[in-house]
Amino acid sequence: MIYSRNEFTRIRIYILVTSFVAWVTIVALPFWLGPELPVFMCGSRWTQGSTVNWMLSVSGGWMLMIVAMMAPISLPPLFHIRISSFSDRQWRSASLFLIGYLTIWFITCLAMKALEAVVNQDMQNGHFQAWVTVFIACLWQVSPLKQRCLNQCHNHRPLAAFGWRADIDVLRFGLEHGMWCLGSCWALMLFAESLSQWHIAGMVIVALIMFCERLDPPMRPDWRLRGFRTASLHLHHSLSVSRHA
Repeated sequence: MIYSRNEFTRIRIYILVTSFVAWVTIVALPFWLGPELPVFMCGSRWTQGSTVNWMLSVSGGWMLMIVAMMAPISLPPLFHIRISSFSDRQWRSASLFLIGYLTIWFITCLAMKALEAVVNQDMQNGHFQAWVTVFIACLWQVSPLKQRCLNQCHNHRPLAAFGWRADIDVLRFGLEHGMWCLGSCWALMLFAESLSQWHIAGMVIVALIMFCERLDPPMRPDWRLRGFRTASLHLHHSLSVSRHA
């Protein structure tokens, strides 16, 4: 259950390829769906038919978006599961983790879309709504509570190795990690959802911010601008190496 750097690199490639495929699918959707793309990706209006039809309509694009944006930042917990599980349980444990993790985001999707549908009926000024979400996202981004959630995202619980306890542990790990990830990212995701005209561009920006802030180590909860410290150091080091090469 101890893996080399090559093992980590191999898992990272799998995850990045999955994210890349999801992004390509999102970009290619306009050619497949045409004018229905905004409804599929970021729409919240009640579709014709039953509640089940509405749930399927709004959750399809959302889950694709979650895979594209969240796959790269899911590498540390997935690798933790990999090195904590025996070889005959690794895929099973990773699947249970993803079930728990995606369940949190699926429930959030339905709640956010239902709230958005109600707000859109009562508030016709879309620009005002967008500015409100920008203010909320900026405030949460620098808040101490955001840092507490980020710190918990780095906290990977010990996992049992055998039997049903191992299954319960990885499922619980997925639910807990999903909750802390939601606590960290909800304001940024709300901002991306509010951009009906530049939705995909907003998703790319938010995904980059979330990836950069996960590179930072756990820090004391405080009011600060976060998400660029470690990324800027890596960029500066890469530029220095290329300049002296």
